[in-house]
Amino acid sequence: SYGGNPLAAAAVAASVGIIRDEGLVANANVVGKYLKSEFVALSHRYPVLADVRGEGLLIGFDLVDPVTKTFWDKNRCQTLFRALLRRGLLTMAYAPRVRINPPLILSLAQAKEALEIFESALGDVS
Repeated sequence: SYGGNPLAAAAVAASVGIIRDEGLVANANVVGKYLKSEFVALSHRYPVLADVRGEGLLIGFDLVDPVTKTFWDKNRCQTLFRALLRRGLLTMAYAPRVRINPPLILSLAQAKEALEIFESALGDVS
């Protein structure tokens, strides 16, 4: 790539060292498994959540009409997005295929708080 200069290489080495030294891969596995299992549980309570999928901290799901299984329209997605934003949670829920991709440093406590916010907004919107 064009980024193979000494400064870029030093930045990569430092980043990889932090990921390794702070156990961020293990954290992503633990917090990601928790988030995915909780989104699966949410999908049972709120059938508008469908096809929960992902690995580690990269999780996705679809927002659908529970009867027809068609994707939510843009306006309904944006209603959820704005409800989440008003509660202080920035998400990628502005489209029916939602991605959850928090930083590797996300703690279990922060994940729990985000899920509570998400469920509250989803309950209001769905």
